[in-house]
Amino acid sequence: MFCYTPTSKVLTWKPELTTSDGLLDDWVINQFEELGSQAPFGDGRVHLGLAFDGFMLPRDQVVSLYNKARELGTKVITSHYAGLYFGEHFLAICSFRRGAKFIVIGNFSPVDTLESYGLLGPDILLSHATNLTASDIHKLNHAKAWISMTPDTELQMGHGDIVCFREGCADICALGIDCHSNNSGDMVSQMRLALRHERAKRNEKLIAEGKFSRSLNLHVQDVFRLATIQGARAINMEEDLGSLVVGKVADLVVFDGESPSIICASEQDPVAAIVLHSSVRDIDMVIVDGQIRKQNNKLLPVAIASSIPGITTLPQTIEWNQVARMLVNSRDSIENTMLKANATDKEQLVDDLLKMMHAEEGKFVRL
Repeated sequence: MFCYTPTSKVLTWKPELTTSDGLLDDWVINQFEELGSQAPFGDGRVHLGLAFDGFMLPRDQVVSLYNKARELGTKVITSHYAGLYFGEHFLAICSFRRGAKFIVIGNFSPVDTLESYGLLGPDILLSHATNLTASDIHKLNHAKAWISMTPDTELQMGHGDIVCFREGCADICALGIDCHSNNSGDMVSQMRLALRHERAKRNEKLIAEGKFSRSLNLHVQDVFRLATIQGARAINMEEDLGSLVVGKVADLVVFDGESPSIICASEQDPVAAIVLHSSVRDIDMVIVDGQIRKQNNKLLPVAIASSIPGITTLPQTIEWNQVARMLVNSRDSIENTMLKANATDKEQLVDDLLKMMHAEEGKFVRL
C-alpha cells in the first residue's frame, strides 16, 4: 500500500525554517489524481492510499480531499495520532496566501474531527493512537476503523503507552513498522516488544500488591495475530492476505527451523519460536505473489518492466547490490543538497520544527 502524502515545500532553512503556504496546492491534487489513474502498480501488487495529517485546514478542504481519495478507489486513509504529545491543547496554524489564522482546538483528537466531518469509517487507519480516550475507542469500534501500533517508535519516542492490548482495542489493532531509518525494520521485533512490554505492565501491577505471577494470560498467539491477519484486515485486504488459505495471494515467509536461534523451540511451538527467539537472520525464503524473492538467505534478482514512465535507464533485471548502491548514492545526494541549502544546524532545525508544530514551550526537554 503506497499512501500518497500532501507535503508543503521548504522555502528557506535560514534564518529560520519556512514552508510553502498551500498543503493542498493544485499540483498536489493533480499528482494524486494522476497516481489514481495509474493504480494499482507492480502488476497489481501495490495499491494507492492516502496519508494525511492536515486537520488544521478548513473543514471543506479536508472533506474534499477524503472524498477525492475514495473516488480514486483508495483502500486506506492513514493519519498520525499521538494523543497529548504536544500538550493538553493542540495549536494549529492554517496558512493562506496572505496572513495566517490560528485555531486552538482543546484536547485535539483526529477521531473526533473525522467523526464530526462524517469521514470516520473502515478505511481509516491511525498510527500509534497512544493515550486514547474511552470515547475514541468507542467511536473507532463503531466505525470499524483501525489502529497501527509501532512499539519501537512508541517506546523510544515517548509517545505514550502501547494500546493494542487495552480493553476494546485488540480487535481494531494491528502491528506496523515505523521509521526504519532509525528503528528496527522487521515485524518480529515489533511482536516481541509489544508482548514483553504488556507482560511487564501486568507484572508491575502484581508486584505493587506484593504478589507474583505463576502463569501468563497473554500468549504468543495473541501478538502473532496482530502481525499477520490483523494487518491484512487493517488495510482492507483480508480476502487476499494475512493467512494461509487456498485462493489467497501466495505471500510466504519461510523460517529455517534448524537455525541456531530457533532449533528445538521450533519443534515445541513454531509460533513461540518465531515470536520469542527468531530474527530476520532465520528467514530462509520469501515468496511474494507466488514468486521467490529470497532463497538460501539471499535476495534474488528482480525483473523490471521495460517501460516505466520517466525512467529509461534501468536494466531489465536488478540485483540487491545495485539497489544498495542506488540507496547510498541517494543518501549522498540528500546530504549534498542539505550542505548547499545550509541546512546543517540540526539543533536549529529541531527548534524550528517544534515552533511550526506550536508545541508548548517547556514540554520537550533534553534527557
